[in-house]
Amino acid sequence: MEKYTLILFIMPIILLSVVIALAFITQRLTSIVKTPIPRAITVFILYMVYAYSTLQFSYSLLGFYSYTFVIETAMAYYFFPKYGHWVFLATPSLTALYYYATNYSLGYEEIQIAILGACLFVFALVIKRFSQLETVVKVCFSFTFKWLIIAIFPSIFSDTYSTVLDSTLIYFGSLLIALILWGFYRIHLTEQAEIKKVIQQGQTDALTGVYNFQKLGTDLQNYETSKQAYALAMIDLDYFKQLNDTFGHHAGNDILKEFAALLTTSLETYIGIENFSIYRFGGEEFCVLFFDCSTEQASKHLTFFKNVYETRHRLLREANYAVTFSVGIESNENHQYNGMETMQYADEALYEAKHAGRNQIHMYQKKHQ
Repeated sequence: MEKYTLILFIMPIILLSVVIALAFITQRLTSIVKTPIPRAITVFILYMVYAYSTLQFSYSLLGFYSYTFVIETAMAYYFFPKYGHWVFLATPSLTALYYYATNYSLGYEEIQIAILGACLFVFALVIKRFSQLETVVKVCFSFTFKWLIIAIFPSIFSDTYSTVLDSTLIYFGSLLIALILWGFYRIHLTEQAEIKKVIQQGQTDALTGVYNFQKLGTDLQNYETSKQAYALAMIDLDYFKQLNDTFGHHAGNDILKEFAALLTTSLETYIGIENFSIYRFGGEEFCVLFFDCSTEQASKHLTFFKNVYETRHRLLREANYAVTFSVGIESNENHQYNGMETMQYADEALYEAKHAGRNQIHMYQKKHQ
């Protein structure tokens, strides 16, 4: 009875405690170890220590592989979806090293163990390509596939159980781990979604949905630190105060929301969403950062948007009032300015565009040394 209690309850609880602790440790590693390769090595070492402990405590190879596989699945699909599938190869390697160090030869079973790990690794690579499947469905497929592989290679576990009851309890013990880990993962997702929501609320403009001025300052500082080239465009809606005074702030807000939405979709179609960011600078003024972009290229991008906007701009029904905008652009492609200087020169170009009659795009001309 003591043996069955260990298999069904105590081992799963021990392993769950270890894997949850491992998850929290790796979350802290993200802030401590910045580069991905050392972080991955650290996680791998922690997992190997965990796997070794599991091997020491397990009654049998069947128990070891069944329990360990559930943890591997959680790492591959839940906590480390990008690199976690590599642990499927780690466990067979660890087992071979363990038995080699203890002068215990498994014989032909060693080859089957290697095949088992390779099959699980390939299966993980294949099933990850089905992005339309929910994570829990992938885990269920993976769980079922593991037990099918065990059925194909029964000789690996020939010394592991003398009764059907042993294997049945091990199966339900590993299933218990899988269910609890799934619940833990759902809680983890909910917490991450709440954190992301709070961060987004602090970085986005409530009216238009684009980034706000605080986010612009943070991004400019990051680009300056990373020496990333960019072009910065300041955009101002012409005579917007008159529009507000004539038609009211509600109409003005509608114009701002429509302008931000059309600017986003137009540039996304033209150059791709990953190549720019849009910010509401304040009032009727917006800012666009174009990544790895020259002043001339940014002017070309915004000329495209200007043509789109002029064919689709909103005419207020109360009067034939066309909303136009002016643009000033400067780039920092040679890292000659800091973020505030680039913004200042783009703003000067915007002033020149307005002074020249509005409804036009100006590139900054007076290059400061």
